[in-house]
Amino acid sequence: MCGIVGYFSVAHDGNPKNVARANNMVRYRGPDDYGYITVNKNGEVKEWQDEWMRDFFPATKISGILGFRRLSIIDLSSKGHQPMHEGKSRYWIVFNGEVYNYIEIQKELAARGYHFRSKTDTEVVLKSYAEWGCNCLEKFNGMWSFCIFDTRERKLFCARDRLGIKPFYYYFDGKHFIFGSEVKQVLSLLPFDPEINPTVFFDYLALGSYGNETEETFFKSVRKMLPGEYMEIRLADPRKLVLKKQIWWDLPSCEEERYPDEDKIYETINYLLEDSIRLRLRSDVPVGTCLSGGLDSSGILSLVDRISKKTNDSPKHKVFVIGSINPEIDETHYARIMIENTNVEPFFKLLKPVDLERELATFVWHHDEPLLTASIFGGWFVYKLAKNSGATVVLDGQGSDELLGGYYCGPHIDFLHELLISRKIVEFFKQLNANATLHAVGKSIILKKLFHNISKQIARTILPADFRPNVYRSVQRWLRLDFVESNIVKSHALHKDFYPQPRKFSSRIKKQSYELTKFTNLPGILRQVDRNSMAFSVEARVPFLDFRLVEYLFKLPSRLILRNGYTKYVYRESMKGILPEKIRLRTDKRGFAMPDRDLLNGAMTFVNDIIERIPSDSVIYDVENIKKRIGASIENEQLYHPIIWRIINAIIWQSKFQLHEC
Repeated sequence: MCGIVGYFSVAHDGNPKNVARANNMVRYRGPDDYGYITVNKNGEVKEWQDEWMRDFFPATKISGILGFRRLSIIDLSSKGHQPMHEGKSRYWIVFNGEVYNYIEIQKELAARGYHFRSKTDTEVVLKSYAEWGCNCLEKFNGMWSFCIFDTRERKLFCARDRLGIKPFYYYFDGKHFIFGSEVKQVLSLLPFDPEINPTVFFDYLALGSYGNETEETFFKSVRKMLPGEYMEIRLADPRKLVLKKQIWWDLPSCEEERYPDEDKIYETINYLLEDSIRLRLRSDVPVGTCLSGGLDSSGILSLVDRISKKTNDSPKHKVFVIGSINPEIDETHYARIMIENTNVEPFFKLLKPVDLERELATFVWHHDEPLLTASIFGGWFVYKLAKNSGATVVLDGQGSDELLGGYYCGPHIDFLHELLISRKIVEFFKQLNANATLHAVGKSIILKKLFHNISKQIARTILPADFRPNVYRSVQRWLRLDFVESNIVKSHALHKDFYPQPRKFSSRIKKQSYELTKFTNLPGILRQVDRNSMAFSVEARVPFLDFRLVEYLFKLPSRLILRNGYTKYVYRESMKGILPEKIRLRTDKRGFAMPDRDLLNGAMTFVNDIIERIPSDSVIYDVENIKKRIGASIENEQLYHPIIWRIINAIIWQSKFQLHEC
């Protein structure tokens, strides 16, 4: 788990000391080691030793530079130093991430005659590329973003893992290719000042989007490599760089298979998740687990405990729990149930308004983007807690919700709609009754919601794409009307223009699962997990996103995802006898829920200071109304709107990155 950076140019104008500054800007991503290589105009590579490249001397013009910061996880020796070459100095790599099945791949490569100098997964990745080329990606089970320089072919091969767990940002204009693990690295190497991307910024402010639906970012000129994508950048032409992109992985076909033996399905899910966790416990440094008390983190902890008992691991596994000052959303009592049922050492933190005042600005700088909700801020303190406890690797529960219907609130209207249009009338009434009973809602109320849902879908197919009166109402007197009107027609979140090619889905629920996983929710969540963890030099691993489990779950029919009023039905069944029943049958999903309004209400002086930063002639914010409404809207729960939190974070972000309004 590390930080990487690179600068390549046909103008040979790379400044190694600037690249070193960009590399060390994210020292927290890799405090244990660093390294650099330069590539001259003839394609020759030279290594440099000084952390700030003060030993660099310009013998010839420099066409490329690679920089690296290392967080040592596997093979803590100096043999893990990067940039690393494969032994013959043809291929050089900077690698961020972990390939968990590196031991198995290493054995396969050894049988083909390869020799290894280290016990690192990095060397396995490099020699896998030497053996299989771009097809090596299919072999890897893990998370990664990396860049390999081929001195013979004069090209770069850059790749990102299937789900986009590890980040890769870049700038490309045909003359320059600049990349980094974080946006701030790329920004620091641009030959011009950064600008706000108004479309992404609008989607965030007005719609509550993470802003991660496409390759665009919050900054106009910076792009991100997409999940499951690789790029080749050819450097041989002295006049221009040539970039080719290719999506190498996608979720499998939505043709749902028939699964008559449901018990076998539960066994398979249990096996795949446990094996995923087993692989992700491979580490030469201490490993812990984030625990919210929800289904996902509790399931991971239960299986960690089971694996530990099988292997007779004696040290207690560390778990990290964040509590809320609002008792209505605090989940620590569920976390304590898990702690009582497992052999763990718990660490607790209660998030308070003073934490907001002390750390929100630092948080925003680390994330390069404004914060969507306070729950993400809660995640920041989870990893801070982990770091202070001595853990360097932490297991986390992201990915399950998108694949297993975790965002549906009962009763499950979309599922009932799906049964109705499929003419499964007997099953429709069975599920209607089950939903009404579990969620204590009258069947007439459910039917009313169902037909309202159907009406909305019909209206959406008839009305113009930019006819969104609800959007205008929600931002009225918060954002300037001109800003809304000019960006609503270009919105990625509203128009869903992010599909690279048409896809057919077996159900509406599968379509939503695909969008949540590929474009809307999961990319934003994973970005924040990466920044939260790396800010404290901690590696976050996500067992639910083992590609074998992801592909298996996505193929399952909707009836196994939502059933009898429960979300994640098939996962709940697979955890029978493993999870305490009080947790296994929970229906009140919260996760690391944090009370946005409560935190703001306890820090009003801080809030007012931020609001004062808005220029009076703002083209984005309705300054006059914001100043009039902000105090009462935060104080009164009935008047509070989530856009308040987003505006405050956006102003901090603009200030931190010195961004003028678009």
